[in-house]
Amino acid sequence: MKLLNTGLLILTLLYSLTTNALTKDEFMSRLQEHYEDTSRIQHYTITFRKSSSFGPQSYDFNHPTKAYRQQTTDVDLAKQNFFTQTKRGGFPGGFLFETNEYQNDVQSVRYDVNGVLYGKQVFSRDEKAFEREVEEIDSIVGFFAVKPLIENSMKELKINFKDGKSKTIVSQFISPTSNSTKTISGSKIERIDYVFRNEPIQLLSIHHYSGDENQPFAELHYKNYSNINNFEIASQVEGKRFNRPFQYTIKNFAKISGIEDEKLKIPSGYGLVIERIANELSFEKITKDIYIIGNVNFDRNVLVKVNNNGLRVFGAPGSDKVSESVINLLEKFFPQKIIKSVYITHPHSDHIRGLRAYSNRNIPILADAYSIDAIKAFPGFKQDIGSFRFRTIKHKEVLEGMQFHIPKNSHAKGQSFVYFIDSKILYEGDFLEIPFDNTIASYMSTVEKEFVEYLRKEALKIERIVGHYRNGDISLEVMNNYYEANAISKIQSNNDVSNR
Repeated sequence: MKLLNTGLLILTLLYSLTTNALTKDEFMSRLQEHYEDTSRIQHYTITFRKSSSFGPQSYDFNHPTKAYRQQTTDVDLAKQNFFTQTKRGGFPGGFLFETNEYQNDVQSVRYDVNGVLYGKQVFSRDEKAFEREVEEIDSIVGFFAVKPLIENSMKELKINFKDGKSKTIVSQFISPTSNSTKTISGSKIERIDYVFRNEPIQLLSIHHYSGDENQPFAELHYKNYSNINNFEIASQVEGKRFNRPFQYTIKNFAKISGIEDEKLKIPSGYGLVIERIANELSFEKITKDIYIIGNVNFDRNVLVKVNNNGLRVFGAPGSDKVSESVINLLEKFFPQKIIKSVYITHPHSDHIRGLRAYSNRNIPILADAYSIDAIKAFPGFKQDIGSFRFRTIKHKEVLEGMQFHIPKNSHAKGQSFVYFIDSKILYEGDFLEIPFDNTIASYMSTVEKEFVEYLRKEALKIERIVGHYRNGDISLEVMNNYYEANAISKIQSNNDVSNR
């Protein structure tokens, strides 16, 4: 990662364990000589895979499964903001998301390869996209990670030695009051330890500290050094951030002459570039007693059912701040009604992070039994989970004209949807991914096939499907066309979900 300007740094070598006493200048000279060739790289391509296990995003939080992202990125440092990349990520239930991204001196955009998330839409990225993408690469490629250390002035560097070992640790102290301090996930970096092997020189690990803490909140370990296209690279990089482990596998690294022009263009067949900005919440009445709140946390939908007893809210994504904005909107439109409950479809972290705002108001959470257990185990709620109130829903239970279904599926062990009997509206999250423009994607996940087949088996009469993500108005025609275009085993057309 990028470090601070020289004037803001105090570099101190804590200790060196070596059999040969080296002076500070000798050690730094060795580092500079070792990394001299790689410090001049201006154009490169890299392919790597990142995998991580995280219970709150797994099928079963008790048995965390791995999600992965594989990516190939071409970078042009000479032009400072040019890059292009393909990302491919897998998640529980057979979800496969693949996007292409690029940035040049004209635009920074992202578009969908298979049409699963964005259809034929193209979304703009902010001007710092290049910085973020290169920062990640800088952290996992050892000779990029040490480049700022070598380039900074070593005048304040002090080296002490202890005999008998072979490692040197360089600690960099950063003033916590500096306006230029770097952060990781919101935590200020106040000390960075670089651990080197002395013979041969290799970066072994980097540790980030905040304040006076002795325990690093983020760290990277560089392993399995090998020769990749004449570059000495640690092909395995294992890390941990706030006790959440992850691993990178670098599969390729090579110099390139530059980025091909075709990679910096939007392919034919895609629409105009859409600005992805945090729009104000939208509010729309879709039946006599059901409203949809859109633009929640950029691209999510929250439903609200109004009755004589109050309001029922469906969805609590993003954060407490996001939920507060939803609650404030409801107080504006329904000042005389109170929120009776908030419902979540399943306990993945992106669907539950806004629950505390409701708990703070003593509003009960509706969820299946597994999801309730997962919410109770969610690390983000550890301090105040005792104040959460729950109401367990059961499979096919009917409550105030709402029927809850908890079908077996491959995305989350406990995952439900709600069917509003009178209006024939269905609200779901992560059971069906249809982009805003109703593009029929060329890939369909396992859990989506399971969902469609369940609906067909139950023969529910459905007028509209509201997706928690993106599309809040999915028709049966689009859903059936999506299924028929991708399902492995076909079901007779007379078994299609219909309005009969």
